[in-house]
Amino acid sequence: MDNNRGRVDDEHVIDDDEEEHNNDIDQNMMYDDEYDIDDDEVDNELDSTSDGFAEISVNNDRLPLVPSEYSTLDEALQNFVAVFESRYGPLHPFCYLSTLQESLTEAFDAPGRDVNERKPVAIYLHNDNSVACNIFAQQVMCSETISPLLKAQFITWGWDVTYPENRQRLLDWLELLNLNDVAQTIRHIRRENYPVLLVLIKDRGTVQPVTYASGHDSPDAVLEKLMNGLDMFLAVKNRALGEERARMEREDLRAKQVAELEESKAMDKAKQEERERAARQEREAVEALEREEKETLARQEKLKASLPSEPAPTDKDIITIRLRFPTGDQHIRRFRMDEPVKWLVVYSESLGFNMKTYRLFTSDVPKKDVATLDNNKSFRELKWPPREQITIDEK
Repeated sequence: MDNNRGRVDDEHVIDDDEEEHNNDIDQNMMYDDEYDIDDDEVDNELDSTSDGFAEISVNNDRLPLVPSEYSTLDEALQNFVAVFESRYGPLHPFCYLSTLQESLTEAFDAPGRDVNERKPVAIYLHNDNSVACNIFAQQVMCSETISPLLKAQFITWGWDVTYPENRQRLLDWLELLNLNDVAQTIRHIRRENYPVLLVLIKDRGTVQPVTYASGHDSPDAVLEKLMNGLDMFLAVKNRALGEERARMEREDLRAKQVAELEESKAMDKAKQEERERAARQEREAVEALEREEKETLARQEKLKASLPSEPAPTDKDIITIRLRFPTGDQHIRRFRMDEPVKWLVVYSESLGFNMKTYRLFTSDVPKKDVATLDNNKSFRELKWPPREQITIDEK
């Protein structure tokens, strides 16, 4: 690896000013966004033949990773992977075969999955006109250390900027996604520094480049830069996890408070319904009692109306009956001796003593229950004396 790297240095040596400029870009990606540049100056610089994009010398003996013309982006990305494998072998990072936007969404949002599933993005930019393109691809991208790291910890997306039109397509996509910092970083990269492995993270909704490895970086240097980028992403992700936990705790607390409020409302509602039910039952009981009393009074009035007239005390053939109530009160009623005993029962019921709950006893010894007598027979037939005392008792 050292001999190959030496040949690269012999073929092209980066002057001190350019190396210092690249270091400035890398430092600004790592720490702040103070770097400013005149876009016209950059465009003029990149349009010159010295940057290698206006004057290209593509090796026509082998297929490009991405041709200058293709039918669909899917076709271009599949061609990228197929040609890369044919050149450098199967040991390489998995390249996400989708649009750049979808790759960023998959990495930074992990749709439908936990925050822990989020990853940083590694954009691999290839250029066949760079003297380091094969060495970087073989010794870095196909490294037994770096390739598994990219597979496990990054979403890797690859593109070939050998042709100027493909480089411009990439810049257009970045600007369409409002990734101006990334686009500006790529504009600063000269042909001699390709291939490039650019690490992107998303912090508080903003996608930004944090570091990149160039074609002249050793595998160890690339590994260190990837780990630095991964550490920065993990710091962002851990903060996001903390914020997510805090959000979930707030939501849990709010849900608990809502549940307690709903439970309290349900209890209050149940108590109110119980009070209303008890009041309704009490009201219904009172109404039923009043209705029963009215019905009882109506029945008593009806019974009174059905009674034969009471004879005068001076009439002959009469029987005077003294009724003793359970309360100790007494009441006297006269009947004709030839009237049936049933009128005594009717009269007692008209006073409110229903025979379903009360009994009438004679003064005989032993006393007799009037209900056991033939109530259709007259007092005379049953040989009742002219004066009789009837005791009313509850059953």
